[in-house]
Amino acid sequence: MGTTLNKEYYIMDGNTILAVTDENGAIQHWNLYGNELVGRQKANSDRRFYIYDHLGSTRQVCLLHNSYFQFIRLVLLLGIFLDF
Repeated sequence: MGTTLNKEYYIMDGNTILAVTDENGAIQHWNLYGNELVGRQKANSDRRFYIYDHLGSTRQVCLLHNSYFQFIRLVLLLGIFLDF
């Protein structure tokens, strides 16, 4: 069986991706910016916000009402990053 991939198209402002659409032009999500990318809002109004560490790596993804969607902890062990 083959796998069908959804094509994504970008609405750009210079080198910044403002939004992502499908092949029919329907918005899939908007990127939310402050001084940098701070989150994304999907077409169904689901908002997620990114919390970065001092190195610029994403450490947490939070939902609109301060609940955690994903906590990311990466540990460098013998040159391999582990996510647990």
